[in-house]
Amino acid sequence: MLDIVTIGHSTIDIIAKIPDAHLHCRKDEKTCELCFSYGQKLSADSIDECIGGNAPNVAIGLKRLGFETSVISNLGQDEKGLKIRQILQKEGVDDSHLKNDSFNPTDVSLILSYQAERTILAHHSPFVYLMPRSLKTPQWIYLTSLGKSFHKLYDGLRDYLVENSNVKLALNPGLQELNWGAQGARGILERADILILNKEEAEILAKVSKITIRALDLGYEQNGTNAVRWLLEGLKGLGPKIVVITDAKNGAFSYDGNNFLKIKPFPADLVEMTGAGDAFSSGLLGALMNDQSLAEALRWGAGEAAAVIGKVGSTVGLLNKKELRNLLNLQKEITAESF
Repeated sequence: MLDIVTIGHSTIDIIAKIPDAHLHCRKDEKTCELCFSYGQKLSADSIDECIGGNAPNVAIGLKRLGFETSVISNLGQDEKGLKIRQILQKEGVDDSHLKNDSFNPTDVSLILSYQAERTILAHHSPFVYLMPRSLKTPQWIYLTSLGKSFHKLYDGLRDYLVENSNVKLALNPGLQELNWGAQGARGILERADILILNKEEAEILAKVSKITIRALDLGYEQNGTNAVRWLLEGLKGLGPKIVVITDAKNGAFSYDGNNFLKIKPFPADLVEMTGAGDAFSSGLLGALMNDQSLAEALRWGAGEAAAVIGKVGSTVGLLNKKELRNLLNLQKEITAESF
């Protein structure tokens, strides 16, 4: 029996480490621009090519933690699509729901890595995503970025979840889905057992959904933990049982309707940020699927994220269960706290 099916884009990530560039930051340093001279030929310290995309990243992460995983995704009938399929097969992830499209190329992301942060140029083909009729009932579904054609799959998923009421849903929508707000995700948000977003995504969903949250008007950083609480409460009101917001160096925050929790990041030698969010989701879900508390799940997420940012690529640093246990024991002093 499948433990979890992940649904979303699969990509080939081409990661170029840039040695020289200029950062133009605004006075408050919340927003920075990566700048090059127009028409300039750039050198790269290294170029790596690896699998990417939220759905395969999380499927691989959870497979390494001992779960049976499958991916619903679309690939081109090309070399990059074949590479993605082969990587998933090698990891032991079920690939029976990968659909090959002979009319569109496999999705590709060019990632410029500078001072360990990344800027992503993503190309997504106009794939049409549909719920497969042959899907065996998993314990969980992890739904993430699908692009402009997400509506058809959302329609099919709504029906599927009605027919399979015991299946749990983890939701991590992409930019296209977020820009439709709660209206576009009607019947999905209300059904979600957990909604996972980074800070920027959380603010977009709140604004588009016209949630009145003082945090968005008064400024997130200026209002500290109160602002996080307002944002968590507002998103919880859209229907999910649990809301989790990740915020890079500020850690992660959660709210389940009763308790607000926060956890700081685990220490790590930062090499490259790609895949940190997906790694966090893998650890978080892995803990919940192991019947751990939400507080412990935040620790698992923080541990996986720390491991991934110490490597180049979104899956290279993902841990197996023994490795994660060792890391958690090493960082016993870092726990989720109420706020």
